[in-house]
Amino acid sequence: MIRSHKLVGGFCKALAGGIVLLVMFAGAGPLFAGSTCYVWTAGADMSPYDTWGDAANDIQTAVDYAVANYPAFDTVVVTNGAYPQVNVPVQITGPITLRSVNGQEYTTIWRQSSVDDTQAVYIAHNGAVVDGF
Repeated sequence: MIRSHKLVGGFCKALAGGIVLLVMFAGAGPLFAGSTCYVWTAGADMSPYDTWGDAANDIQTAVDYAVANYPAFDTVVVTNGAYPQVNVPVQITGPITLRSVNGQEYTTIWRQSSVDDTQAVYIAHNGAVVDGF
């Protein structure tokens, strides 16, 4: 009977250790999450645009990089400012997320066009998400 108790106690210790490990990983976020590309008009415009210092200067550049390098890059974050698109909208052709840092009150995508078409963003993938513009 004591032998059985030790086995159960050892199992409980192993189970408890596994739960602690699971909680540690759960708090860290997804294990296989992609990296982020940044957009800032004052960034250095240096690929892979993965820091604010190396941020792309325009949204389409960062979006194209993230789509081409998905799933390693799955998010494009745009800081405050007005980002003009000349003649064509930002085109999102892959399953990435495009979001602003502080929301639509601070970050705007606007379209400069010689025709009446004023669409600023074109989403061409079911998995794409646009948030905060």
